[in-house]
Amino acid sequence: MNVCCDEPWELGKGRSRRRADRVGAGQVYLEFLLRLHKLCARHGKRMNMWGDIVLEKPELIPQFPKDVVMLNWNYSAKGSRIPRTREFHEAGLPVVVCPGTSGWQRHGTDMPNAIGNVANFACTGRRYAAEGLLNTDWGDYGHRNPLGVSLHGYAHGAAHSWHGRGVDDGSFTRTFARQYFGDAALAEPLTALGRAGAMATAGRDSSCLYHAVVEPVQLPANRFVKRFRRASLVAHYPSRYPGAIVHCDPEGLQWILDTLGAPKFWPVVPKGLAEFEQQALADCRLATTMDLLAAERAVLAQTHRGGASVSAAEWRGWADAMAAMRKGFEGLWRLRFRPSRLADNLKLMRWAEEECRTLGKVR
Repeated sequence: MNVCCDEPWELGKGRSRRRADRVGAGQVYLEFLLRLHKLCARHGKRMNMWGDIVLEKPELIPQFPKDVVMLNWNYSAKGSRIPRTREFHEAGLPVVVCPGTSGWQRHGTDMPNAIGNVANFACTGRRYAAEGLLNTDWGDYGHRNPLGVSLHGYAHGAAHSWHGRGVDDGSFTRTFARQYFGDAALAEPLTALGRAGAMATAGRDSSCLYHAVVEPVQLPANRFVKRFRRASLVAHYPSRYPGAIVHCDPEGLQWILDTLGAPKFWPVVPKGLAEFEQQALADCRLATTMDLLAAERAVLAQTHRGGASVSAAEWRGWADAMAAMRKGFEGLWRLRFRPSRLADNLKLMRWAEEECRTLGKVR
């Protein structure tokens, strides 16, 4: 039974504040988890829990029952918690290493980071006798990232789980494209899509394109955050966004426009491809379109904010492209996902579209 208990932002603040003031937030956390452990045992279940807070308070580690499975997660290729798997192992606690696909807050993935994250965590897991590898995939801020782009990460995590040192990370994408889609040539666009987010900011923040596609061109940041919250997507939109457009690198944006926007960027779908795999490629094409729209919006916004002129045709052209993408997005969403958050995402897309149409009229 995974009781989760990661990232408890309110720990020691709400109902637990008085006790935390007396015994410390770490002790409050431990007491709660021990209660959950008893509940799991009552039902014959072994308790699993995320290990991030425990590693922040390592003095708690010796106090956990020896059957609690620590799920050690970290999502960067060289994350600081990866080598700390050793602390759980040396305390005699079972541990599972937990990398991720780097697919959330991106339309495509951050493929180089995902590959390094899985490979490094798997290596550490073997070194410290981990029980397994739990590969994670999330969907922050509306979960616009489609399923198909994460399949590469799923397969890569499975390969390292089962084959360990036998995986060649350098050739894996080509192997995946050949075995999964029946065409090794698909490795090239998959790799380019997996680089786009990082290219947008010269490697500083691979999630900027995800936010830039809906960030207002001229609405003040604080008003956008209020508007975003009214769409009920999240209660804590990160303070650094909007601001994604400012962080985008002009050379990186041009690389995206030239590379992802090239004619026949995605080859023809191989004949006889199964329906699920066809949908996965449709997801990848959608992610490509969203990244292109984000890059185009960032270029228009940077030009506009810099005081240069943007033609009415350019504003309207972007709005028309967003409208077309939105229809495809809704169709693919309904094939695979629950309806929750669809309306919120469509609302954000309409806001972005309507702003560009308005700017196209104000000439």
